[in-house]
Amino acid sequence: MKLIRSGGRGTLAAATITTVIALTACAQAADEPQAADEPQAAAAITIAMLPKATNITYFDPWVVGAERAAEELGAEVIESGPAEVDAAQQATFVDTLTTQGVDGIIISAIDPDSIVPAITRANEAGLTIVSSDSNVTSGNAVFVNQASNEGVAEGLLEIISRQIGGSGQVAIISGAPTAAQQNIWVDLMTEQLAANYPDIELLEVVYGNSTAETTTEVAQALLQKYPDIKGIVVPDAVSLPVTGQVVSDAGRVGEIAVTGLSLPSLTRSYVEDGSITEFALWDVEALGYLSYYVTHAIITGVISGEPGETFTAGDLGEYTITEDRQVVLGPVLVFNKDNVANYTF
Repeated sequence: MKLIRSGGRGTLAAATITTVIALTACAQAADEPQAADEPQAAAAITIAMLPKATNITYFDPWVVGAERAAEELGAEVIESGPAEVDAAQQATFVDTLTTQGVDGIIISAIDPDSIVPAITRANEAGLTIVSSDSNVTSGNAVFVNQASNEGVAEGLLEIISRQIGGSGQVAIISGAPTAAQQNIWVDLMTEQLAANYPDIELLEVVYGNSTAETTTEVAQALLQKYPDIKGIVVPDAVSLPVTGQVVSDAGRVGEIAVTGLSLPSLTRSYVEDGSITEFALWDVEALGYLSYYVTHAIITGVISGEPGETFTAGDLGEYTITEDRQVVLGPVLVFNKDNVANYTF
């Protein structure tokens, strides 16, 4: 099993060459006598991981999980994608991967709509497309969801409500305006706040575009615009620790609660200094692992991707495809000073 990390267009050629070599080697091996218990077809399977951007640390464990699954299955995995968050470039990478001879692509979509034409072309070429982490509008066999959308939204609201004593002004800093899953969580949080948290006022939703620079700007603007703000919810892995830093720099630790979704490795220091007391996420490595297993199962014909079908994802156990063609990893994990040091991803 080979893992190829491609940081942008300049390194994509290396991925192509290595993949072709791997596929050629598999083809040559197919001509040789095989033992009866050797899964010849599985050895030739190559699946590409296409993150929103290769420079986003969040996706490192996602790829590691896929690498571990590929090793268990005797298959191949490559990572390729734009170096920066760019929806047009991500679609181009789908087209490029389609010509490389891969069997499937696992995509965390930047824009759920603009990538569909490229996915359609990949489908027509015989590739299996699975969305993971961030869904697409159409063309994917299934969507591997981190947790139930309602569970993510309610979990974050429970944390922020507890931290601000159940009342006060809050704002939301999300990622890109086109980020499908984050938009769903934001919409659900907005609905749940209105229905279940009458004493919490949502001031506005702003976007950090999953970059430190933009997040810093919008977070500072919130603090200046709303001097009485009591909490900020940040459902974006990059933007959460940056927001914690902004609050710390403003000298308002303990005055403004910050919570959201991020990696323990990115957020640990802010938990330790009190800038962020509690936040949530899922096991990102397990998400990549599960995504690879379901994609491999569809490619090899173990399942077709239809609702109600079940499959076994290695040491994660058995999963069932939901009526809306999702595979849900499980409930979110909540991190604080008591447990954040126990997680390395």
